[in-house]
Amino acid sequence: MMPVTDIHPISQSTIQAPQAPGVGSGAGMDGLGQLTLSMVVVVGLIFACFWVIKRLNNGTGLAKKHMKVVSSSMVGAKERVVIVEVKDTWLVLGVGNGTVNKLHQLPKPEDELPETTNHAATFGAKLSELISKNRK
Repeated sequence: MMPVTDIHPISQSTIQAPQAPGVGSGAGMDGLGQLTLSMVVVVGLIFACFWVIKRLNNGTGLAKKHMKVVSSSMVGAKERVVIVEVKDTWLVLGVGNGTVNKLHQLPKPEDELPETTNHAATFGAKLSELISKNRK
């Protein structure tokens, strides 16, 4: 038998036991933390964009610049008649059940609609008057 001189002894530094991914290194928790932080940043950016859009439009959009609701009156449970001013024209619209119908169109009058009576204020004034009379 010939002596074998080319074989090197195996040292402990060359042998490594296989490890499951992320075990012992803390990589699993780091990845979860990064994922959570990324999601929080994305959701925060979405809310920031909505806030900026709301501030730029002042919450009204472009329609408010070109038209104005002059008057509105309920005529049923879900139906109403609305007078909308568009430039120098008033549109009388019927609104209900997801539909809008043009009922009439007229030029904008020189004088606005007369001031409507605030029934809540007149009721409150009458009630306080009656209470003060009953106390005397």
